[in-house]
Amino acid sequence: MARLWEIEETVRSQSPQARVAARQEISAAIVSDLFTLGQATLPRVSGKSKLAEALRYAISRRDIFERFLTDGRVEIDSNIVERAIRPQAITRKNSLFAGSDVGATYCSSDDVLKIKGDFEPDPEISDVLIAWHLLRGEQCRLEGRKVG
Repeated sequence: MARLWEIEETVRSQSPQARVAARQEISAAIVSDLFTLGQATLPRVSGKSKLAEALRYAISRRDIFERFLTDGRVEIDSNIVERAIRPQAITRKNSLFAGSDVGATYCSSDDVLKIKGDFEPDPEISDVLIAWHLLRGEQCRLEGRKVG
């Protein structure tokens, strides 16, 4: 697998046609050997093991995995996309903890309340967040729980 990523590193900035040519010339043989090894290994491992489960999964999706060999626009992995959405995903996850005064202090976004008990409208804070805090406070009050 490391050899496949080395090849991808060398062809990453090239045209789709050049990427397909390099992949067909070098990567196709590596992928074929990889699946041959997987099919040879599968009968030798316990059928209920995690390794057998992973091998069956990969073998059953061989056509999907090999798509990058014939389409130069397709990446071998989703790392580029994952790096691109990471900031939004991290902010979204951090925002889950902004429902309390303590949680809000850990949030990196400027759109959260950071002063203890500061749930009054503020022009720098989004109306959506204020509404969320007000609704959360009402829900907690109805359930007999303490807000925050």
